[in-house]
Amino acid sequence: MGKFYFRFKYRVIDLMAIMFFVLPLITSMSTYIFYAIIFVFFLLLKNLSSKEFHSVIRYLLPILIMGAVGVVSYFITFNSLSNNVLRDIYYLIIPALFLLIGFFSKNVYSLNTMYNNLITGFIVACLISGINILMDIDKLLNNLSIEVFRGIIGRENYISIISLFILCTQPCFKRKTIRYILIFTGIVLQLLYFSRISLLFVLSILFSYFIINRGKLLKKVRFKHICSIIAILVTCIISINLISPTLLTKFIDKIKYTFIEIDSDNKWGELADVNDNWRGYEIYCAKKLLGTYDIFEYFFGRGLGTTIPLDRYMYVGGNYYLELPILHNGYYSILTKYGVFGLVLYLVLFLSLIRKSRKCEMKRRVISMGCFVFLVIATFFVMGVIYLTELNILLMIGVYFAFENKEKKRIKQ
Repeated sequence: MGKFYFRFKYRVIDLMAIMFFVLPLITSMSTYIFYAIIFVFFLLLKNLSSKEFHSVIRYLLPILIMGAVGVVSYFITFNSLSNNVLRDIYYLIIPALFLLIGFFSKNVYSLNTMYNNLITGFIVACLISGINILMDIDKLLNNLSIEVFRGIIGRENYISIISLFILCTQPCFKRKTIRYILIFTGIVLQLLYFSRISLLFVLSILFSYFIINRGKLLKKVRFKHICSIIAILVTCIISINLISPTLLTKFIDKIKYTFIEIDSDNKWGELADVNDNWRGYEIYCAKKLLGTYDIFEYFFGRGLGTTIPLDRYMYVGGNYYLELPILHNGYYSILTKYGVFGLVLYLVLFLSLIRKSRKCEMKRRVISMGCFVFLVIATFFVMGVIYLTELNILLMIGVYFAFENKEKKRIKQ
């Protein structure tokens, strides 16, 4: 593939893609899903003449089969009809919707156009974060804490991480200064998110890059590039430390605490233990429920609407609950509802997409594989694509980069 250079030239369909990348930062998830439905219909209209619809069906099959297993198990185990059933149907529809968006996008956006739209979304996201900081600068100066930073800057921005990879591997701008300013700004914002899940995504992209380029890396990477990135990181870290020495310490403590808080081997006698290790307590309750399953339920779950009972009423998200519809650990949520069979289907979905991405050009492969590896690991901590809508934007991007676009097919022909 040739070099990519950024351009200020957009079609209506490009502006829709940029909105798709930016909306999660400025609106509610329900509004974003409504927009995603409109977006997929526009993409579908652009793909009406395509003869490739059968290609996407096999990647939708794991989700469709999970839904079928959930329905069958629901009737066999005689769960009562509730809003949780409708909620679980909704949770299955969302990843299918984003997978379709990624697939249809490949025949609408060339690779350079997608790069252009992603970087535009990244620039808009930087501006939004900058405006938020300026508007709440007094609040920030009065209380320099991780919670305040994240409250002002907003949600994790996965698009920025992908855009940073593009900026680091493509010329992008004829004036190098613009490119370096954007890279510096992007790194600073990622550090200011103080997000463990964003850090995990960065590591997933780097892991994919090193795996795919093993053996060639030393020949391609210039020493000055490594030094420049290290210098930027060190400068940012020192600056943050000078502003508030406790910020980095608290974030490092949060990283260390990641695996402690998911430990389910606890007596859970004290309420304080439950509150301090909530994710571990969720897993404990899920294991307790799974211990009551018979052979059929163990392999196929109890179906749609299954909830996880708690030992006591717990205050979660502004309400008191005696049972939970979903858990932070997405794998245990899948096990309770769809059983071992559902868990296998979930993994098959990503393994098939990772396999598909192996046939792509290197940079496409890094992005798609990085997205899929991250989503598999993130399901341990933040529900996964079936239960957390924000992660599905990475499913869409991963699917787009995993499939060849129409431009490349024409070249081959």
